[in-house]
Amino acid sequence: MVNHKRKVAVILSTALVTSMLAIGGVVSAQSKSGEMTVLAASQQYQKVNVVIDGVLQTFDQSAIVKNGSTMVPLRGVFEALKAEVEWNQATRTVTATKDTTTIILGVDETYAFVNLVPVELAAKAEIINGSTMVPLRFVSEALGARVDWNAETFTATITSGVNGIVVLYGKHTYGSKNQAEYDKVMEIINEKVKTIDTVPLDSRGRFEALFEAYLYEGDRAANYPSDSNEHRGLTLAHGTFGPLLEAGLTADQAAHAYRTSMLATSFIPGNVDSEDFSKRSAFDSLVHKVRDCYSEAHIYSSVFDVMGYNTAIFAAKNHADGIAVNKGKNVSATIGNRYHSIMVVKISNIWYTTEAGHFYKVDLQDLFDKGLVVHGQPTNGAVIKK
Repeated sequence: MVNHKRKVAVILSTALVTSMLAIGGVVSAQSKSGEMTVLAASQQYQKVNVVIDGVLQTFDQSAIVKNGSTMVPLRGVFEALKAEVEWNQATRTVTATKDTTTIILGVDETYAFVNLVPVELAAKAEIINGSTMVPLRFVSEALGARVDWNAETFTATITSGVNGIVVLYGKHTYGSKNQAEYDKVMEIINEKVKTIDTVPLDSRGRFEALFEAYLYEGDRAANYPSDSNEHRGLTLAHGTFGPLLEAGLTADQAAHAYRTSMLATSFIPGNVDSEDFSKRSAFDSLVHKVRDCYSEAHIYSSVFDVMGYNTAIFAAKNHADGIAVNKGKNVSATIGNRYHSIMVVKISNIWYTTEAGHFYKVDLQDLFDKGLVVHGQPTNGAVIKK
């Protein structure tokens, strides 16, 4: 005798399973009672970790990999990137706004609009468990963020863009006006830093062996008569490397810092910019060969950033104002004994400013007291506050 109730239940279960499969559900094995259960749609997809500006994110609907595309929750990611997000239920449209960028995206559409310019999506935006999911790469295209993907750990790392520029180190654009300028700066710097090991320890070319002896053999000027070449060479070596060794750096670390500073110096063009009070960028110096203290600070910052250091930039509130400094005591001057902007670099937990291979300890409060403000926050670590 046919059990009509069971037959109806099987038909309903089959219909439910078919429906769930159509929207991406996963059917579990039959239970002992013979009833079918359906898992949540998101459980069939590989979960993805999302790190935004160094912070692991937690979303109501996790990022997933679906059909080869990494999909992320638009609202969660965009809000973490400081964008405002609005949902229009009637039109099933998301509008996100950040600074001067406005993004409009419709569910099930293959295009989004960024400032009214159509941008093709790698996969359709769709709603999963109540969250609007978009392709990961769209984040980069829409908000100028950098996106890195680790296939081994299924981790997407998103780094905020700055003024529409995708940057590599902290929030540093080096004064670039657009992505093309920034990319050119990075291209030039990265090519030159390949030669860092060839930078001599004595830029004068006279005392290379004595500089090496000072660093690696512990030789000192006191071991020689005051009128000897050895005394002169080792005295110069002490002036160059002494402050770094006294701060606890090894010989190799001191040599690396020195060579990085000299490499940055080699990028500074010889001609002096006209006094038009415009703020020059690293691009202006590297490509157009014009400079001011801003471009110098940006070049030093970019080179030290590439070499793995932590840098920041201080500047005068008004570019037309010069600030007298006590050279060699607290900070070094970049143009005579007056400057508008300087780069500082953190080495062995001490902030220095550097010029042509020489390092001078910096008291950041002293910079604030002289009227400077932070023009570029550190590459990493805590924000500098007055």
